[in-house]
Amino acid sequence: RDAIRQLIGKKAEKLCWIFCMVDRWTVDQTVFAWTDGDASGDDREYTFFSRPELGRFPIHLSKSEWIDFIELTLADWLEQVEGAAETPSS
Repeated sequence: RDAIRQLIGKKAEKLCWIFCMVDRWTVDQTVFAWTDGDASGDDREYTFFSRPELGRFPIHLSKSEWIDFIELTLADWLEQVEGAAETPSS
């Protein structure tokens, strides 16, 4: 992780690491639990869990990290949808 951190920076490396480790279901649960009250204040912490085969350990994120991760995840998903739409079905 240190070599990647030196290349892309601490914040980006952490997001990449979470992206590889996280159980997507736990990400979805934080999105579904979002309320209008969560929009105010920056002290909220979010917790994902790693994939079951990695031990389901907790992954803690600040509100800012959580928003960045959700944005990264949506960008990845949209890129996949766009690619699938451009590929003819066989």
